[in-house]
Amino acid sequence: MDGGNLAQHLALPAPQLVDLISQDGWLRLQATCIENLGEDIRAFANLLGRPDTGRDGPILEQLTPHITESARAKSLSAIHGLSSFPLHTDGAHRARPPRFLLLACVRPGILPVPTLLQRFSDLGLTIEQRGLCSAATFLIKNGRRSFYSTIAGDRPYIRFDEGCMVAIDRAGKDISDAITASQARAEPSEVHWGAGDILAIDNWRVLHGRGRADTHASVDRLILRISIQ
Repeated sequence: MDGGNLAQHLALPAPQLVDLISQDGWLRLQATCIENLGEDIRAFANLLGRPDTGRDGPILEQLTPHITESARAKSLSAIHGLSSFPLHTDGAHRARPPRFLLLACVRPGILPVPTLLQRFSDLGLTIEQRGLCSAATFLIKNGRRSFYSTIAGDRPYIRFDEGCMVAIDRAGKDISDAITASQARAEPSEVHWGAGDILAIDNWRVLHGRGRADTHASVDRLILRISIQ
């Protein structure tokens, strides 16, 4: 959903903002002043919930594409480099993935690539496959904090990221393959970035990725990210 100007939305009650994001699973906004972009999305994040620290510590993270050799170990960049990122749940390695994800564009890069958005409920899984989402167990790799979990279940969020989830039996492998195949057939929405663009994602319902299969990001791309519980 395209919502317009960020400043106008900062004056709205928090429940109304949550409703706007929930309508489509995401909300696109535009900052009025790119120089205050970090400060503005911090204010937006505080309205939506509790901003959480990222992998490297700070609440406001700066995301730039990396070649495989220079990427942080076990990150998506370490696996895919400058190529496209598959659709995934952000923070799937956590016991409870972030409720919302805020992304803001400082620079789209000389080779701009879109962010892809796909509602998990629209993947067209069969009744049997949806059952496997709640039944098949995966090892969630997070170093010494690794644990076991499922894709879905008696909880309000889904968890899917092939970068940190390892199927421990045939059922897990089958549903992982089925979701990957469904993603290949899906037609996700594309967000094409410009400086000052802001994207709020319902991370419990919507998978996101970077670029199509034949695209490569440029290292001058800079996206700000805040995770919100």
